[in-house]
Amino acid sequence: NYVNGVQTGNLIFLAGKGPKRPDGTEIHGKLGAGITIEEGYEAARITAINQLSVLKAMLGDLSRVVRVVKVLGMVNADPDFVDQPAVINGFSDLIVEVFGDRGRHARAAVGMAFLPRGQAVEIETVVGELAEELGIEVTRCATFMNLRHEYDDRIVTIEFFIVSDWVSEPVGREGQALRWVPREKLDANELLPADVPVVEALQQQH
Repeated sequence: NYVNGVQTGNLIFLAGKGPKRPDGTEIHGKLGAGITIEEGYEAARITAINQLSVLKAMLGDLSRVVRVVKVLGMVNADPDFVDQPAVINGFSDLIVEVFGDRGRHARAAVGMAFLPRGQAVEIETVVGELAEELGIEVTRCATFMNLRHEYDDRIVTIEFFIVSDWVSEPVGREGQALRWVPREKLDANELLPADVPVVEALQQQH
């Protein structure tokens, strides 16, 4: 009665996965009692591949991922073992290799007395999918740039995407019409100051 992943809104919650190899075998054992950190790192890396497979099956294209939000890494560990983060780095490193800055995530790496079937690690993941505010289903996009605004009480990061393939007709918020502007006719002086860096970057693209 459970599934590999559940999407609610623009968040996807992936069920815990372990280090199952393509041939169906798993990496078993306890860190600090027979399994080395290097072996644990590789187990976490294999787990990342398995989670990416689930994510691709759900979305069809990994380019739709806006951000890997949260990772919970559980390590089958001896009570005296304290290097859980070094093990889960195997997962985090691969995720950043795949997604770049979009893959940098909040994380917990904890030790467990036991894990199912004696597997070395189990990892849960929360992923943010592209918010489709234009009323379209995005099928292909790429990160364009990030803007960071610092205020007294908070820091706001805005991510911009270039959408190259979509389904349906895009509309503005509340259904108003969109104004399509060719790149060569973009004028940064007509926009709000916060939008100027985005327009200037688009103008510089070939």
